[in-house]
Amino acid sequence: MSMLVATVGAVIVLRDLVLRWMRFGGSSRSRRSGSDRGGGAAQGVVLLLLVVLLVLGPVLATLLRLAVSRRREYLADASAAYITRNPEGLARALEKIRDYRGPVLEVSEGVRHMFFVNPVSGRDGSALFSTHPPIQERIDRLRRM
Repeated sequence: MSMLVATVGAVIVLRDLVLRWMRFGGSSRSRRSGSDRGGGAAQGVVLLLLVVLLVLGPVLATLLRLAVSRRREYLADASAAYITRNPEGLARALEKIRDYRGPVLEVSEGVRHMFFVNPVSGRDGSALFSTHPPIQERIDRLRRM
């Protein structure tokens, strides 16, 4: 999580630096001499970089956060198997949770990562934007331990 926070923070700081440069220092034509007209191309590149950072930055940050969340689920399963010395029992518990057929849960996106399995019905959890890995993959990994 520390690496994730540092990476996302670096992207945001870079984006903010480019945005501030464009707003306060990069677009002033009054400071340029008549012979310095080549700055427009550099400014266009910086503007393109800014647009890429503004659009892709939040998307990449979200993908990183979700990937870390899925990875942490696998690590939590491995730790639980190590502590209990019973990976088969944990796999059976996950099967019971997987096979639950009760009422559909209405869960806010902000707390989905706190569930044992993906609480959103109709999805198998293998999507790119899922907070949880596929439960069958978790069961298979536990059974291979």
